Amino acid sequence: MTHQDKGHFAAKHKNVPAIQPELANLIHETALDGRLSCGDAFAIASQLILPPARVGVALDVLEISITQCQLGLFGYSPERKIIKPLSDPPGPLVQAIRESQTQTAISCADLWQVAARQGISKLEAAGACETLGIKIRPCQLGAF
Repeated sequence: MTHQDKGHFAAKHKNVPAIQPELANLIHETALDGRLSCGDAFAIASQLILPPARVGVALDVLEISITQCQLGLFGYSPERKIIKPLSDPPGPLVQAIRESQTQTAISCADLWQVAARQGISKLEAAGACETLGIKIRPCQLGAF
C-alpha cells in the first residue's frame, strides 16, 4: 500500500463477501478510534472461530487500522516499530528460523510457531530475524 492509499484499506480487496454482522459488531465494540491491536484481532478470530485472515479482510473493509503488531513490526507510537535486533541469537533458534524460512523470508505464522517451540516471545523471535536479515511476510492478518 502506498502512502497516499493509507487509510483506504478496502481498496485492497475486490468482490469481498459481506462481513458477518457478529464479526463487524465485535470489531466495532473492540476498536478504539478506528484502530484495533493485532492481539485483539486474534482474540476476535479465536472467539468467532475464524481464520485470522478473514478478520484482517473485515478490518480492511471496515477501514480499521491494525496496531501493535505482536512481532513489533508496525503500529506503535511514537516509533512506528519496536522490533530490535537480538544481539546474539542462540543456535537452536537460528536453526529453527532457517528451517522454516523460504528464500529470504519467513511467514508470521511460521515465526509464531518457532517462538512457541523455542519457548520465547514472538518479539524475541522477530528480533532474531532482524539480526539475520530475514524478512517476515506474509502477515496472518494481511497487513503486509
